[in-house]
Amino acid sequence: MGEVIKIDKPYPKQVEFFKATARYVCYGGARGGGKSWAMRTKDVLLALKYPGIQILLLRRTLAELQENHINILQKMFANKPTVGFYRDAKKELVFTNGSRIKLGYCEAEKDVLQYQGQA
Repeated sequence: MGEVIKIDKPYPKQVEFFKATARYVCYGGARGGGKSWAMRTKDVLLALKYPGIQILLLRRTLAELQENHINILQKMFANKPTVGFYRDAKKELVFTNGSRIKLGYCEAEKDVLQYQGQA
């Protein structure tokens, strides 16, 4: 039996977000409403389902990125090398099926340039 990534049960609004098929989906709400969890979880599920997919997950600051996504993903994928692993130097989660979630921040307009030209 292969390794398992544990996903908590989503709230009804998160379920709607997961089921959305539109090219662009907006998901807003108050602080603590589960937006970060929903985005991170959907990214992981997409990466597992579609081998080779490239995903960019952004936050405004590096500190927010670390707290809201990196720390959680590191724990989620700890000791699961047959599923994926986190590369801190590149701030990316690499899946064994060739998918990748690149984690970044965009605090100022100049930060956009670090993502220019990436697939």
